Amino acid sequence: MKKKTLIKPYQAKKQMQSTADDVIDIKPKKKTKVLIKSTLKIFGRTFKAEGKTIEEAILNLNPTISKGLGVITLEKGKIKKEKIVPANIIYRIFNEVSPTMKTIALKGIYNYFDPKVFN
Repeated sequence: MKKKTLIKPYQAKKQMQSTADDVIDIKPKKKTKVLIKSTLKIFGRTFKAEGKTIEEAILNLNPTISKGLGVITLEKGKIKKEKIVPANIIYRIFNEVSPTMKTIALKGIYNYFDPKVFN
């Protein structure tokens, strides 16, 4: 049988006191914002880019081919969405057209994907 040792009150105080060596400095973790990854598939070619927002991720894609039906995939963490985009919208986003047409086409793609999921 083991004997139980009683700790006297003045001994307990000594055990509870900590020195500077015992204290661990805990720093809060920095939150890193997860980037949205975008891929565009046109005629068997794949183009990839990243961005903080949906618009930035799509505009960072620089396809060499912009005349055809495409599949745009957006990923953020475990969330992944794929949409088929018509040729005229792809042409308006990635070719030299007026800024108004570009923003209208970008808004069309933005509406394809659920903005609440990716923000």
